[in-house]
Amino acid sequence: MKKLVFISDFFSEHVQGGAEIYDNVLIQELKKKTKVAMFQSHEFGLKHLDFYLSHDYNFIISNFVNLSQEVIKRLQSIGDRYIIIEHDHKYLKNRNPSDFKDFKAPQQFIINKSFYSSAKKVFCQTEKHRSVIYQNLKIDNLVSLSCSLWSKEQLDLIRDSITEKNDRAYVMNDKNPIKGVEKSIKLCESKGIPYDLIDKLPQEEFIKKLAKYDKFVFFPKTLETFSRVILEARMLGCKLVTNNLNSCTHEPWFKDCKGEALIDFVDKQRDIVVEKIIDCLNKQQET
Repeated sequence: MKKLVFISDFFSEHVQGGAEIYDNVLIQELKKKTKVAMFQSHEFGLKHLDFYLSHDYNFIISNFVNLSQEVIKRLQSIGDRYIIIEHDHKYLKNRNPSDFKDFKAPQQFIINKSFYSSAKKVFCQTEKHRSVIYQNLKIDNLVSLSCSLWSKEQLDLIRDSITEKNDRAYVMNDKNPIKGVEKSIKLCESKGIPYDLIDKLPQEEFIKKLAKYDKFVFFPKTLETFSRVILEARMLGCKLVTNNLNSCTHEPWFKDCKGEALIDFVDKQRDIVVEKIIDCLNKQQET
């Protein structure tokens, strides 16, 4: 397969968010197959694009808020050379389809449509995510990956952290208002659920801490395109108290998998997800 340039606003060494953790796993898997150059979007200019195009690279675009319009327009003109890994809702000005009835935004809220439609493929996190993007953009190059990515080491940590539970609920004290902390607290207090409000932790500490709790309470205010924390809680054997805005819960496999069986499932899905992306990149090479 061709060499790759992977572009994103941030990588895992900058931010420990779900998208960055996912991208890091994907990059490590791709590096087993080919050379991968990495650029933060704000530092990737036309001179870089022209250089890597001339050296026969293809491009994977992850989060691209800081990517210049000049680079975006140039990529659109060579759409068969880039794919998009979509982590959220960058096709909307407000980044939140939950603000609209049935997740369908008015046309004045739609942005970046040409960038999405020009890509070889736009890879979505789940079928729910794919359907909401299609509903808003009406483009046909969308592919659902149907699972997020965890490395074997991350899954080993989850497996090794499974332990006896206390009788309390875990509530993340996430300062981002779309994570719905106030609703989670209100529900616990109204239902008499004993809970601990815990500040955001580094990933390894979060897993080890969460593993001790009977329940995980999470009420996002926007449609989570996957919701890694929901799946991590379920892998650890926590009961879930949440709403219907976690797209992973809409996947057909979700109800049947939990605990170690879910860990095994996610482990197998990593190869399937990566192969979907590689197959697309290889088809680019053949055309």
